[in-house]
Amino acid sequence: MKFYSERIDITPTTSVDQGAGLRSAKVVVNRHTEEPLEVNILSIWPNEEPLPILLVSLDLLYPGTLVRDFIEQAAKPLPSERVFVAASHTHRAPMSDPTKPKLGKIDSGYLSEFLGRVSEAIARALDASLARPGSLHISEGRGFHSINRRKLRKLVFGSRLRRNVILRAPNKAGSTDESLLLLSILGEGGDPIAHVWNYACHPVAHPSPQHNSSHYIHHVREALRNNQNAKDVPVLFFQGFSGDTRPNASVGIDSWQSLILRLLNGPRFRNAMTTKKYQDWCSSLAGTVLELYSQQVKIDGEPFTSQRIERVGSSFVEDMTTTVKFHRLSIGKTLDIVGISGEVVSHYARETRAMSSAKYVMCVGCIDDTFGYIPTQIMIQQGGYESQDYCVEFGLKQVCPGIEDEMNSTLRELLKHPSKRTAR
Repeated sequence: MKFYSERIDITPTTSVDQGAGLRSAKVVVNRHTEEPLEVNILSIWPNEEPLPILLVSLDLLYPGTLVRDFIEQAAKPLPSERVFVAASHTHRAPMSDPTKPKLGKIDSGYLSEFLGRVSEAIARALDASLARPGSLHISEGRGFHSINRRKLRKLVFGSRLRRNVILRAPNKAGSTDESLLLLSILGEGGDPIAHVWNYACHPVAHPSPQHNSSHYIHHVREALRNNQNAKDVPVLFFQGFSGDTRPNASVGIDSWQSLILRLLNGPRFRNAMTTKKYQDWCSSLAGTVLELYSQQVKIDGEPFTSQRIERVGSSFVEDMTTTVKFHRLSIGKTLDIVGISGEVVSHYARETRAMSSAKYVMCVGCIDDTFGYIPTQIMIQQGGYESQDYCVEFGLKQVCPGIEDEMNSTLRELLKHPSKRTAR
């Protein structure tokens, strides 16, 4: 097999609207205090095949239709199932999805500039003469850095007394997906060509929310690069099924008001972690990833197959006109990369791995034109942000009660046929 990889710094140099509702972000130009936004690209040329597989990881909230379509066009003649596009889901990056104006507005100048650079990089990634031989190495561990953010309270005290309410609060007994996967591509001399890693945790509660930031993704990248003395090696991050999880270090008290709420209703999340807590937490997670690098085993890269399924959006959210995308890349019986164009809750990670016959499974949310959250049927019955309340901000109507059945049936189809493209 042969590989080509490249990284691009896409940190804006002027104030732009961020995704996730924080307007007019203050840009920090001083590089040593900044956690840069990046695009990381990897093309994989399987043996005896004329076209590569293209993987693109972007430090954005979501890619959105504009970005996905642009990358797909730039990657011609690759068919869509050989182009995998995912966002890290950082909440502190410029908005790129025009269908969600309540979350942030697009800066057309910024978007045009960074997409132009991405197009040039994709052209290089599709040039077979630039690819070089390498081998695949993988390891899996446990992250233990996230916590469930849905907590059922029988009584909630506030301006009025409420009963049986789902709060956005720490739930130690709630579901998380602690699977931590690291895939490394090494050259013939053992030097790193690229890394791909996968973990499920919302990049939120940054101590400086007014700054553009790639969050913990940056700290893991820098740890891998510094460890190998390879400062420019691309490091792709695929956000996991993190719809209901966030950093476990973000539990705490912001003010005397939050102290009162904690006394009345139990532990709460901080809007912003302290700098020390954030740095300690990021360093700990980066150290866990570095441990995986030292434990990697070489894997066979054949055969490499791809599949893409689209489902009618109204099967997920009432009257939604866009489709929901399911994307699978497989490396033999060793690895499945399963991407979905939604913020998938952690429950589905167990379901996905149970259906896959691969030894390792990367569950990836926030691909393509992410429409919103994908909850379970129980969550819909309970209520809360992930099950229904998010719809207003996302310009959607009601989540369909049969969304879990639709998810499971599509995942079964996707994981049953390793190389067949299906649409319905």
